[in-house]
Amino acid sequence: MLELSVIFVSIFFGSFFPLLVQAQEDADSSQGGRYFQDLQQEADEVLEGEMDEPAMLVRVHAQKKSKHRMVAASESKITQEQIKSLPQGSEVALSKLITSTTPGVVGGALGQMFFRGNHANAQYQIDGVQLPDSSSSAMSQAFSPRNIDYIDVITGGFEAQYGWRLNAVINMVTKESAGEPEGEVELNYGSYRTISPHLLYSGSTENRRFRYYLSLNYFRTDRGLDTPQPKSTNLQDQKQGGSEAIHDQACGNNEFLKLDWQADDRNQISFLFSNSRYFYQIPNYPSSFSPSDPYFSKPGYTDVFGNQGETHMHHGHTDVNTTFNYSPYNTNDTQKEGNFFFQTSWKNQGDSRGLFTFAPYYKHSEMVVTGDRKNDLYTSVQGGTFPIVGSSPSSLSMNRYINSVGLQTDYTFHVQEDHRMKAGFQAQASRTTGGFAVLGQDQDGDSFQASNYDPYNGYFAGIYIQDDYKIAQPWILNAGLRYDATRFVYT
Repeated sequence: MLELSVIFVSIFFGSFFPLLVQAQEDADSSQGGRYFQDLQQEADEVLEGEMDEPAMLVRVHAQKKSKHRMVAASESKITQEQIKSLPQGSEVALSKLITSTTPGVVGGALGQMFFRGNHANAQYQIDGVQLPDSSSSAMSQAFSPRNIDYIDVITGGFEAQYGWRLNAVINMVTKESAGEPEGEVELNYGSYRTISPHLLYSGSTENRRFRYYLSLNYFRTDRGLDTPQPKSTNLQDQKQGGSEAIHDQACGNNEFLKLDWQADDRNQISFLFSNSRYFYQIPNYPSSFSPSDPYFSKPGYTDVFGNQGETHMHHGHTDVNTTFNYSPYNTNDTQKEGNFFFQTSWKNQGDSRGLFTFAPYYKHSEMVVTGDRKNDLYTSVQGGTFPIVGSSPSSLSMNRYINSVGLQTDYTFHVQEDHRMKAGFQAQASRTTGGFAVLGQDQDGDSFQASNYDPYNGYFAGIYIQDDYKIAQPWILNAGLRYDATRFVYT
C-alpha cells in the first residue's frame, strides 16, 4: 500500500499550492519493502507556523502494484478472488480449494491431496515459513482459506530454499489490515444443518505503523466427512450412494490473529497466532445393513465395483477374508484434532537491494481417537455379538501430541534487477508424546493387541545458497546448493 500525504497552503481563494508531500509504503509481502523517510515532523512544523491563510492536509491512498516474483519453477497462484468465486467461497476446505484450482492435483475422500500421482509429502508454509508436521491431516485443516490473501502452489522445479518434502510446496500468504478500522459479521447456513458464524475485525493506528487483523470462526454440520456410503446393499443403491450420513456430525472452531509493527523505515516485526479445534464422528453403516449381508459374511465375495476379500497364505493354508468388516449403526467412534501455531518474524532491509528475515516459530498439534470397542469387535469370533469367520475387526484408541519449535532465517540480495542471490538456514526440534492401542482379530480368528506409548524426538537442520538470473523473458536460470541433516531418537 502506498500512502501519500500532501499539504496545501492557500495562496488565494480557489487556488492551492503544494507545499509538502509525505510518502509511505507498506512492507511488501515477499520482499519486505521499506518505508520512505517520514516527513510528518516537517509537516507539523509548517502547520504550527503562523499563516494568514488556512492550510489543508490531504492524504491519498493507492494500492501499490506488486512485483512478480522471480522464480524458476512450475507455479500456480490462487488469489482471494478465485477463492470467493468457488461455490463454497471462503468456507471451502483448503484441500478442496487446491484440488479444484491447481492442475495435476487429485483429492482423496478424507481431504488428502495427491500431487502428480504422489501420495502426501507436501510442504506447507505460512508467509514463507515452513509449517511443522501435524499429528494428523486426514480430516481437518490447520489453517482456514478465509485468512489467506493468496496461495503459491509449486509442483516442479524446486529451488534449494525448499529442501525436503518436494511433492509440492504450498505457501499461504496471510491477510493483513487494509488500513482503516473495519469489521465483518457473517452467518452461513446450509444443508445437513450446517451453520458457520464468522467475525472479522482489522485496522491500524493513524500513522499505519501498527496494523492488526483478527478472525474468529465456528462451524457444525451433520455431514462432517463426505462419505459416499450407500443407503442399503440393494444393487441400485450401491451404484448411486446414499443421501444421508449416519453418525457423521462434526464441529470446530478456528481463530487467527496477525499483528504487524513497522518499527522504522527499515525494520518490520510481525506476530502471527493461529488456533484450530475440530471434532468428528466416524460414519457408520445405516441400520438397513445387516451383518448377514454377503459383503460382511461371505469370504471372497465380489461387489459390483470389483472389491473382493483378500486371499493369502496363513499357517500353511489359504485364508479368504470377507470383503468388508461390519459394525452396527450405533457405533460411537470419534476423532478430535487440534493445532496451535505461533510465529514471529523480523524483517530488516539494510538498503534497497538486501533483505534479512529472522523467523522463530512454535507449533502444538494433537489427535485423540476414541474407539467403541464392543461395536468395533461386533463380528469377532472371540466373544463378538455376531461372530463371522474370515472377518478381521479391530478397535483403535489414540492420543498423540507433537510439540515443535524452530527457526528459519534467510538473506536475499539483488545483485541487479534481473539477478538475485539468496542464502538461508533452518533448524527444528520436535517431540511426540502419547500413544495408541489396537485390539483386534486376524483372519484365523486369533486375537491380537498392540500398543505403544513411548515418546520420541526428531531434529532437522538445513542450509542453502541459490542464485537466480533472468536471462530473457520468460527464461530464468536457477542454481543452488543445499545440505540437510535429520535425526530421530526413539526410547
